[in-house]
Amino acid sequence: IWSSDDAAVAPVSPQGLVTAAGTGSTQVTARSGDASAMIPIYVPGMDTDPERVALITLYNAAGGPNWTNNTNWLSEDSLGTWHGITVDEGGRVTRIELANNQLSGTIPPEMEQLEHLAGLSLNGNQLSGSIPPELGRLARLEWLDLGGNQLSGGIPSEFGRLEKLADLVIPSNELTGEIPSELGRLENLTDLNLHGNALTGEMPSELGRLKNLSRLAVGVNQLSGSIPPELGDLENLSALSLGSNEFEGEIPPELGRLARLEWLDITGNPLTGEIPPELGQLKNLSTMHLGGNSLTGKIPPELGQLNNLTTLDLGGNALTGEIPPELGQLENLLVLSVSGSGQRDYLGNVGLTGEIPPELGRLVRLEKLYLNRNQLSGIIPEELGDLENLQELYLQYNGFTGNVPESLGGLTRLKILHLQGNGGLFGVLPSSFTQLMLDELRLEGIGLCLREDDETRDWLQAIPMTDVDFCRGFLTKSAAMLIQATQTLDGSVPLVAGRDALLRVFIASENDATVPMPHVTARFFHDDVEVFTAEMENTDKFITSLLHMGDSEATSNAPIPGSVIQPGLEMVIELGTSGRLPASGRLSVEVVDMPPFHLTVVPFYWMDNPDMGLVSTVQSLSADSDYFNASKDRLPVNEFTVEIRSPVAVSFDPVSSVRTLERVELTRTMDGSSDYYMGIVTRGGGLGRRPGFTTVSELNEAFMAHELGHNLAMGHAPCGGPSFLEVDFPYPDGSIGIWGYDHRNDELVPSSMPDFMSYCGPPDWTSDYSFVKMINRRQILAGEPVFASAHSPSGRSLLVWGGRNEYGELYLEPAFVVDAPPSLPGERGPYRLAAGDAEGNALFDLSFSMGDTDCGEGESGGFVFAVPVRPDWPGRLEHLELSGPGGFAAMNRGRDRDDGRSTALLLDRYTGELRGVLDDWPEAGSSLQAARRALPEPGLEIVVSTGIPDSSDW
Repeated sequence: IWSSDDAAVAPVSPQGLVTAAGTGSTQVTARSGDASAMIPIYVPGMDTDPERVALITLYNAAGGPNWTNNTNWLSEDSLGTWHGITVDEGGRVTRIELANNQLSGTIPPEMEQLEHLAGLSLNGNQLSGSIPPELGRLARLEWLDLGGNQLSGGIPSEFGRLEKLADLVIPSNELTGEIPSELGRLENLTDLNLHGNALTGEMPSELGRLKNLSRLAVGVNQLSGSIPPELGDLENLSALSLGSNEFEGEIPPELGRLARLEWLDITGNPLTGEIPPELGQLKNLSTMHLGGNSLTGKIPPELGQLNNLTTLDLGGNALTGEIPPELGQLENLLVLSVSGSGQRDYLGNVGLTGEIPPELGRLVRLEKLYLNRNQLSGIIPEELGDLENLQELYLQYNGFTGNVPESLGGLTRLKILHLQGNGGLFGVLPSSFTQLMLDELRLEGIGLCLREDDETRDWLQAIPMTDVDFCRGFLTKSAAMLIQATQTLDGSVPLVAGRDALLRVFIASENDATVPMPHVTARFFHDDVEVFTAEMENTDKFITSLLHMGDSEATSNAPIPGSVIQPGLEMVIELGTSGRLPASGRLSVEVVDMPPFHLTVVPFYWMDNPDMGLVSTVQSLSADSDYFNASKDRLPVNEFTVEIRSPVAVSFDPVSSVRTLERVELTRTMDGSSDYYMGIVTRGGGLGRRPGFTTVSELNEAFMAHELGHNLAMGHAPCGGPSFLEVDFPYPDGSIGIWGYDHRNDELVPSSMPDFMSYCGPPDWTSDYSFVKMINRRQILAGEPVFASAHSPSGRSLLVWGGRNEYGELYLEPAFVVDAPPSLPGERGPYRLAAGDAEGNALFDLSFSMGDTDCGEGESGGFVFAVPVRPDWPGRLEHLELSGPGGFAAMNRGRDRDDGRSTALLLDRYTGELRGVLDDWPEAGSSLQAARRALPEPGLEIVVSTGIPDSSDW
């Protein structure tokens, strides 16, 4: 039910239509049952002040009845009594201040009627729609604040007419388009804040004309192009915020002319090049944020001249060189971040090198120090213990060595200490650290440990976040180990027969004294016969009571040739004239025989755009090529052979994809090989079956080793964000967990090194877990019957292939009748491939499992079988059916492709070797004759199929 308090002013119809009848105010009420709502209505007269009309229009357009405070609005009182309105002596509106007042709706263009308006503040509301360009006619406007709304559209170029405007503040909206170059005309502008919108395009160089500008904030937009060097002309600028955009190129050195600048933020852009040393001229600068870019080169020592600096953030770039000691002159600094770019990838991680300059210990006001994820080395300087106000110290993922200086235990305000990922750090954490009231202590993956006593336990339990070890991982008594790629203290990693090893003998003193290391003799036995002796002189080496696996000087070492490393191996270690390991008898060493690892490498090329340079490079490879070093070092292999196969042409760009991997499997099956097969492609990283015998990879030794690891049943180690994780991997940071040994470079590998099955290398290595699991996989395969065709005579076979796509759906590819040895599933599984004739009789029924792919393409998997043809099959095969997890797929004679196109196999006419797999052949619009002329080489036979082979194909 609708009603009006004064129908002479505004009557209302039964349907709720309000009509203006006369000048004045009234109230319209709507009732429904017990509920009611009242709406104030004001009807101006023809002679009403246009400013009053403009304000009424604003009230109606911006949801006035719902404002937090709308006192006196729509009343006939003076406009100066309306909430948020200021008028001059003549009653003309000069200011509107309705910030944080629950305005919603739009800003009406009628606001242009407020000709005397000097200030407009509507920030912190829910206004939407576009900014009316009519506001550009408010010639007396001095400040405009529309921030914190939901305004969209562009910034009106008409704002360039507002000659008196000093503050243009429109942050945190949804504005799009470019920044109008016309804003460069606003000579009186002191504050330009467009932060947090969706502005695009380049920053207009005309903004460099704003000589009075004090703040320029355009961060968190989508601005692109280069930073205009003309900004260096803003002589009064005190704050410049350009962060979180898409600016490219270099930081203009002209910014060094901004003598009054106090705040500089250019974080989160893809900026490149070096940090301009001219920035060291900004004497008034208190905050410099340049992090999260792609800046390179050295840190300019000139930055040490910025005496007023309190925050220096250069983190997350690709800076190199050493930390300049001049930074120690920044006596007012509170935050220093020169952390590296973080995520390591296959390209490696560049970062700062050298040692921490002891001069940083002069930064006595420093509260936060971030040096993590670089390549810093050497010892941690004891001068850092002078940073009496330090609260957070991040040194993780560098190459620091030795122990932590005891002086850090005096940092009484320290709350966070991260040292993880520094494999060279070892020893007992100084007892002074138990006086620290820490919130976080991270020491995982390094050799630092805590003494196991009640005081230390109580201290550790009071720290909310810890990842540390007690000193159980250190040796306090003499021991010996034989290591190939990796080894545990108890020798639980089997050795591979015939592969060289390193003998490491740890000799501990019986007290805390440091004494010279004795001469060591190691004797090796097979069947009670001594077969090898190693003599180890240890000049200039000493023994202590606490030994660390990462200290090469703490052990007596000797290389042991692979001929000695055979099953049944035993050894005795003589320590000087009186010591012996073991005390009696001999140490048994677990050695396992591994079969030869045969790898066939197949170059793949796109027939329409062949990269014959890649093909030529692959054909020049051998087992001694550097591309196979990572595989030979990280996999449990001794005899590693490589055969280079003839190239295979395909009808698509053969990147590392499931589609390419299927063609590798097809090639292996038709070759009748039991080898591991690796397809080499131009790009795309790598992909492999897990477990399986086929991979595809770029010509990159790290990729190649990683994918072969998948063939040996390995999932991913948890570092770098991969899918298909190895669920039982014991080290949560994806590291190798224990110290390894690199025979090729004769150096120890720190326990913090990423496992080669992670996404955090190179550099990387193999963990004890990965090495043992791959040994177990190879032993299982060695004990299984071989179903591949290398042990079967070649004959007519039905080639059937298909798989499971990234969505988990099953599919079948066209089948062929070919000359190939049988290749059948070696074990039963959840998938079933059945063939039958028109009467419903089964021709064959296979049960099998599909190997997963390692990454990137969902739950995809695949299979290729060569089923031996029986004499009664030609003409009888009517349908193929694939079923299992993921559904059902079928292929029926006469209901295959109906477009006349087919899949073609290219075979060497004389050897029968597969030389190409062409999909959708011939291409649409191409004749069969023309398609034959386009083949990559002469002498090729073409076998085609659209699904079920024709009777003539048998």
